[in-house]
Amino acid sequence: MGDWRGEEGRLSLLMGKFYQQGQYTDVTFHLKDGSTVEAHKLILAVSNSVMEALFYGPMAESGKTDFTITAEPVAFRRFLSCIYNSSVPAWDIEDPHEFWDLLEVADMYICKFVREFCLENLDR
Repeated sequence: MGDWRGEEGRLSLLMGKFYQQGQYTDVTFHLKDGSTVEAHKLILAVSNSVMEALFYGPMAESGKTDFTITAEPVAFRRFLSCIYNSSVPAWDIEDPHEFWDLLEVADMYICKFVREFCLENLDR
C-alpha cells in the first residue's frame, strides 16, 4: 500500500486527505441521526477557538473523548470538512435549508469563513 500523501508535502493541502484517512483520531462526535464522526482534537483546537475550549479549556473534562452534537448531521460533517480543508469545498447544495443548517453550526463554533460562505449563498 502506498503512502496516502502521494507526492504532496504541503500541510495545508494534506489536512483534508488526513481527515479522510480516519487514522490517529482521538475524539468521537455522536450525531443525532445515530452516526458518529471521528476527528483529531489537536487539529480542531488549533483551527477553532470553541473546539479548543471544549477540549483543553478550563471547563474541559480531562480525558473526555466522546461528545454529543445536536446540530444537523450533514451540516456538522460539512463544518468539519471546512476545518480540515481550511476552505469550503465545492458542494452542490440546492436546498437553502442546508445553508441555514451550516450557518447554525458556523455560528455555534464561531467560524467566520464558513459563516460568510453561507451568508453569500443565502443572499443569491
